[in-house]
Amino acid sequence: MQRCAGFLGQAWGKIILLLACCSGGWLNAQGTNESLRIQWGGAGPTSVVLVARDVLWHYRPGTNAPQSDWKTVADEQLTGGWTVGRGGFGFGDPGIAGENTTLNLANVSSTLYIRHTFKVTQPPDPAALVRLVVDYDDGFVAYLDGVEIARGNLTNGVGEAVLHTATTGGRSHEASCCNPPTHPPEVFTVGTAGQLMPVGDHVLAIIGVNQAINSSDMHLIAELRLEPATGIEVHGDFLSIVQTNVLKISGRQQGTATKWVVVNGDDAVGPGVPEDWQASVPLSAGVNRLNVQLLDEAGQVLADTNRLVIVRSNEIAVGGTLPSNTVWSEGSVVRLTNDVVIPPRGSLVIEPAVVVLVGNGVEVRGTNVAVTAQGTEGQPVLWLPADGSNTNWGGISLSGTNTILQWHHGEMLGGYVELRDGAHGVLEDVYLHDYYGSSPPIVQTVGTPNEVTIELRRCHVARYHELLLRLSHVIIEDCLLEYLDYSGDGIDFDGARPGSRIVRTTVRRGNIYNTDALDLGEYSPTEPSRGVLVADCLLHDFVDKGVSMGAYVEVTVSNCVIYNVESGISVKDSSLAAVYQTTVASADYGIRNYNKANTNAQTGGGSITSSWNNIFWDLNIGSVSLLNGSTLEAEYSNFQNTNWPGTGNVSVDPMFVDAARRNYRLATNSPLLAAGRDQKPMGAIYPVGGIPAAPQRLAAVPTVSGSVLLRWLDDADNEDAFEVQRSFDRQVWHTLGTSGADVAEFEDATPARNARIYYRVRAVNSSGNSPWSGVAGALILGAPALGDFRSLPDGGLAFAVEAPRGTQIVLEGSEDLKGWHPLMTTNAPGGLLELSDPEALLPPQRFYRVRLVR
Repeated sequence: MQRCAGFLGQAWGKIILLLACCSGGWLNAQGTNESLRIQWGGAGPTSVVLVARDVLWHYRPGTNAPQSDWKTVADEQLTGGWTVGRGGFGFGDPGIAGENTTLNLANVSSTLYIRHTFKVTQPPDPAALVRLVVDYDDGFVAYLDGVEIARGNLTNGVGEAVLHTATTGGRSHEASCCNPPTHPPEVFTVGTAGQLMPVGDHVLAIIGVNQAINSSDMHLIAELRLEPATGIEVHGDFLSIVQTNVLKISGRQQGTATKWVVVNGDDAVGPGVPEDWQASVPLSAGVNRLNVQLLDEAGQVLADTNRLVIVRSNEIAVGGTLPSNTVWSEGSVVRLTNDVVIPPRGSLVIEPAVVVLVGNGVEVRGTNVAVTAQGTEGQPVLWLPADGSNTNWGGISLSGTNTILQWHHGEMLGGYVELRDGAHGVLEDVYLHDYYGSSPPIVQTVGTPNEVTIELRRCHVARYHELLLRLSHVIIEDCLLEYLDYSGDGIDFDGARPGSRIVRTTVRRGNIYNTDALDLGEYSPTEPSRGVLVADCLLHDFVDKGVSMGAYVEVTVSNCVIYNVESGISVKDSSLAAVYQTTVASADYGIRNYNKANTNAQTGGGSITSSWNNIFWDLNIGSVSLLNGSTLEAEYSNFQNTNWPGTGNVSVDPMFVDAARRNYRLATNSPLLAAGRDQKPMGAIYPVGGIPAAPQRLAAVPTVSGSVLLRWLDDADNEDAFEVQRSFDRQVWHTLGTSGADVAEFEDATPARNARIYYRVRAVNSSGNSPWSGVAGALILGAPALGDFRSLPDGGLAFAVEAPRGTQIVLEGSEDLKGWHPLMTTNAPGGLLELSDPEALLPPQRFYRVRLVR
């Protein structure tokens, strides 16, 4: 009897290959109950908390001096008013985290004594680091077994006695909450376990010191840790630092809809994700940017997060005074262990792809020096906290008339840039973020005794207090600034020099308290900001003013869009302004001029001496408020509900294209299209604003027709288009096409079959390009590629099938082409895989079919 194997649907035999596709559909991630909780790193050496901040401590106010041996004596031998309470300690700021014992010491004592006894039962790794973490207001000194290990913000030096009557001399140091400028908990590396932690009992003792006995608040929250020595993995709030080419991640999903965990477009877990999952992610040397997504059955993003991972294969440690001409070589990891000083007339060159890891409290400084950071778009220069978390590690401070700072393409997380006394700085394509300090703020210039010059182009600043630029010539072009802190200003000019300008820039999202988009003021009564131009800017979502002008300043505002603010433009205290071709909408006031220094005065308000082609509409209180002798000269402008005197002024509905979506262009039937001066339109003429924000949460969803539908969240205000790129290896990218402004989707109608495809998207406009989105991936299943088949020694058959990794191969058999039954299902490792049917001889004939599933 002849035995034959029929492969249904192929040209060389009767072989049918089933095509497996996934259905499409868009699911808003906010509509799911899925969340993403990830543990970065595997089970390596971990931190040990020796003294937790919330354990029971002995404490006493410093109304008098404690016994002389209070730092070392056993607990039962303490005398003189000690009480037991749970740490941390303090008063005055109920919003602070970690405070469990509240005691009001105002006008009682300026000091607080606390101590805790702990036991080391097993010899620790002698190389492990002993670290003290202190959240304090306003000062402290700490002792371990009677020996001083750390102090902060005190009036005397290391080793000197701190009396029970001590204060910080009036110097304030705010804790992590609640009065700006706040400071994160400070980390002090005080020694190694080999030096400080023998087996036995130990005493951690601390004196908290207030700035004055009548201070309204005080905090002392402390923790002592034992951490792995430098060189082991670091996993902080923002980034991980490792020494291997694989990162282990694990997580717990909170819902049931997750089908895959995907990292940079590749399946890390799935199909099917257990409640507790883990995966290994391959890494490259240097900088790795990970985009981790939870996907549902249809490929929609349920939750996502991103991670910066640094593989430090060639790290060098740097601290102290550098050689006169220093180069940090391309691709190296530089760890700053303490302050770095560039000698006078010296230079520091930072080549592309350098990663600078900075320790707590470290500053890079120099006078009359040259610093050049030569990043590129693909190889930026990064400044990052060495612990992966610190958002106030220090910064770069340069001064001198012969100083030049040039930084192209880079990122700084948790630090500041400061220029003083004649220095010149140029920052282009730099991302500064997650630094809330106010003294100094994230970017600061102080042009005394010599004027500073600073130029910012295509820079992105996010999650910060303010830019404070004083006595300086300032050029800010094509930038994006967003997410302002409590009582900061997006850009604050004090005494800006003539010719300073802010053009084609977006400033947005300052909704906390007392925050302006632009605050253009004076350094002193005789040094106001003068000759300043604000043009083609987009300013929105501020609790205070769009453009605020202080005392005696002179500013021109031209072709700007300002919305969702308290006042669009405010001119105060004898300042002069000109306003042209500007749209103010969705505000309390369009213009609000007054005397801030003396609100009861009859004079001293602000004046707009020239204005035309403006629109003030959708205002809650009024178009114009003029107090304290303030004035406004206007023509050819549209004032809501106001017949303002002047040639060509009107009060009509401007008929915006879509005010609800913040599109304040004039519609084609607007009565203002030719109502302006010289028959020009009233209001701003687009484009306005700076570089666009990056698209978020990119999803690549296979459709039933075999295409891939890309969808993302549009976080930009002013993109001209979105550029879509495709790759098969994440190394070589090709532009696939574009979608228009506000069109947050794109269809790839010609994806390859049975191959992983990667996608990324960025927003583009005339100012520049956003960063690329995170990478998304898709796998469109087609007919599996079949190789040869052969007979097995026992009479069975084996077939070679080629299928991509991340799929399953299903082999089915039938004796009559009607009743099909499964023979085997197996995971495809990628490439060729041999399938076998050991029972091929049992029926007189058997037909086979193969399909791929995910």
